[in-house]
Amino acid sequence: MADELFDNSGKDVLRVPGLPGVPLEYELPFGERFAHSAHEWCQLPGITARELAMTEAINRITDEHEWHRHTDDQQHVSSWETEAREQHELINDEAWEWCLSELRDKANDYKDKHFVRILDTGSCVCKSDELLRNTFAASLKTELDPLFARHRSSGSRSDLVDPYMFPLKFGRTRLLSRGCVKLAHSDVGIEDMLMSELQTTLTRSPINARLDSDYVDALCQQHTYSRHQLQHQDLRQPKRYFWSSTYQCLPCDVHFTGSDTNVRIMSYVNNLHPRHQSVYSHLETLLAAAIKMWNDCLISGPEGRQDCSRTGNQRKRGGFPLRIIADQSIPDDVYRETLEYCEIHKRQAKYRREAQAIDAILHHHPKKYRYNHHRSARSPVRSPLQIWPKLTHVKPALEISEEILKTAEDVLDITFIHKEPDDSLDGVWDDLEDEIEQRSQWRQPEAGHAFSHNQWKAGRKQIKTKARALHNSYQPLQYQRIAPVRQPEPVELEQAFRDDGLQVIIRIGEIRLTPGERFEQDWQLEGHLNEHVVASAIYAYDVSNVDFSISLRQETPTPFNSYECRSAARESDGRSLLHRQRFDSQSLATLMPSEACTSSRDTGGDTNSMQTIGSISMSQNRLVAFPNTVERYMEAKTTDMSCPGYIRSITLHLVDPHYRICSTRNVPPQQSGWWKAAVSRVLLNKLPAELVNHILLYYTYPMPEPKAEKIREQIIREQQWFTLARHAEMR
Repeated sequence: MADELFDNSGKDVLRVPGLPGVPLEYELPFGERFAHSAHEWCQLPGITARELAMTEAINRITDEHEWHRHTDDQQHVSSWETEAREQHELINDEAWEWCLSELRDKANDYKDKHFVRILDTGSCVCKSDELLRNTFAASLKTELDPLFARHRSSGSRSDLVDPYMFPLKFGRTRLLSRGCVKLAHSDVGIEDMLMSELQTTLTRSPINARLDSDYVDALCQQHTYSRHQLQHQDLRQPKRYFWSSTYQCLPCDVHFTGSDTNVRIMSYVNNLHPRHQSVYSHLETLLAAAIKMWNDCLISGPEGRQDCSRTGNQRKRGGFPLRIIADQSIPDDVYRETLEYCEIHKRQAKYRREAQAIDAILHHHPKKYRYNHHRSARSPVRSPLQIWPKLTHVKPALEISEEILKTAEDVLDITFIHKEPDDSLDGVWDDLEDEIEQRSQWRQPEAGHAFSHNQWKAGRKQIKTKARALHNSYQPLQYQRIAPVRQPEPVELEQAFRDDGLQVIIRIGEIRLTPGERFEQDWQLEGHLNEHVVASAIYAYDVSNVDFSISLRQETPTPFNSYECRSAARESDGRSLLHRQRFDSQSLATLMPSEACTSSRDTGGDTNSMQTIGSISMSQNRLVAFPNTVERYMEAKTTDMSCPGYIRSITLHLVDPHYRICSTRNVPPQQSGWWKAAVSRVLLNKLPAELVNHILLYYTYPMPEPKAEKIREQIIREQQWFTLARHAEMR
């Protein structure tokens, strides 16, 4: 189906999103593509603090040199355990046994793959220090150092190859509707590439439906904004900002060679001159390594996915199974009996009062209420129970035990005058319940209690929730079940897309710091939806006196009815009712750290539904890869505060290969510098240099560099719009 919809091969008419024939906002069904985090993917339920401590311990241990050789060495294992327990108080005996079993499994995989999967809770990260040799990093540094030396830059961060420069601009960029730009590795070939513009046509601009962009831009300029502002009526349909009707980064096309992940770049890397053949060769080697890691972290969209968050059913929608399910957690039992009494007593008192009120109405107005208006048929009312069937469940008031009375007196600092059940004490039970809820804490679930490590690894265990029912005095109950723990769908890009190849957006940049300087890049999800980025890889090939780290977070909704002690009552018509007990965001934040949980419910949920899953240290020669289901935050600071430092890296963004988007195969180079050099060579064959220079002053280039700089600034602004709109759309 996708092959029929999209085609940028040049053999037929160009069919890609945003051009005639394919709407800009067209998306394949969820089961026919990879997952992204713009508005459809999230982790539910949230990750417990204990599991985050476990994955952080595994992440730290796998940073050690040759860690995979020491998982059976008792001296190393004891040292790891001691350090893990010191850093994380939630690492107890059960948690450590799980970590050690998982480390041994990962060590066996590492010996074959030469990379390890970490922070695998819903989303995941793959990291490696050995997939690419140190000699590769040194060779790449040798090739790129001269280019950085000639590159003009200002500020801490600069990009030698910036995909935001000279992108596809709808309504301005010219492209080939048939045929393709052939990659050339000589100056003569470059001239042929440029001359292919003679066969191009001008792109048309899609309709811009972002009518309130001025309001959105003003919010972005504030740098801080509340969810209340995002829900303002002027921010209409935030999903319209998920797509850019103005710009698109241009990927290069990559074809597989041989039978493994080896590739060859078939179209020019935007902003990297094709004459740098050695750099292209190094990029191909890097891509081959990244593809292996993408195979292990990409999340496929399952067929028939259902969004169960509205019903409160905590069904895990992440790609990688959680070790500990939040449904296992129940509030502490210290005041459980007292809370049960308060809940049941209040309901029974309410039912009795309403039954008495109905009896009084029927007694004083027998004619007016002769018929039951709650029914379609006009049948006589013989009893108030016919008006409200739930009154059939009213039972006599519960006796008050000495323990409950003592608890109430201690908690509220009062003394009961009489100790018989009495509706006049309703206010006391309300106060008691409120006070107990303030004192209640959620218990951290244990690793291995609901299912073992082997069951988790096999992915076949179905788990019952442990939420305790409070309403067993009224209706028969059934426990809610969550979806089975499952392993991710296997992905082999080199097999599934061998014929069509891949499309990759490439960035080569550096962060240069003065002594004591610090660099931060705010949280960001890569690309607009029309760029269809589904995974990224970052390779730190040259690091000098810099501590560089990448933190990752994923959307984790915290609906108030999903993390309460609750039960499901089955009525006669088969409908499932969820009875809410309470929501305690403060204690829940201890159980499951997230931005949404750290704010009180009284604040109106003025935080994003995001949960940080961990941070990766980027050392020399380290390659990391992760799906585009997570936002990333980058931070760099000098190690020795008295000396400057820098880090140079290459970032690869994988376009979902189920799509084809407009690439450098379809757009002749727009770089004014490339054009100027090529035109000069042609004219100098027949004209003197002075005349050539005069002609070049008046020559019209496809996109002058000042214009490209302005476009880059606008792309960054639209990326901010996209981030704001995502947060406005979060549940």
